[in-house]
Amino acid sequence: MVGKAVVQNRIDVDTEDRALPAEPVVDAAAHHAWFRAKVQEALDESRPAVAHDEVEAYFAKRRAAALLKAEKGGK
Repeated sequence: MVGKAVVQNRIDVDTEDRALPAEPVVDAAAHHAWFRAKVQEALDESRPAVAHDEVEAYFAKRRAAALLKAEKGGK
């Protein structure tokens, strides 16, 4: 079974400050407009809804197949 791991690392403040950008990478207004457009696109979607149980079953099969493939060395 695949597990989860938490990785922790300490970085001194000077190194962290040098790694952070001086300005935000994303323009907030542009991101807000993009996000609203994506939400509206989803609301306008004309395809029929898929039941939650159906989606869960589909992805359970995909996960099982991926795990089986990984156990065989990716072949």
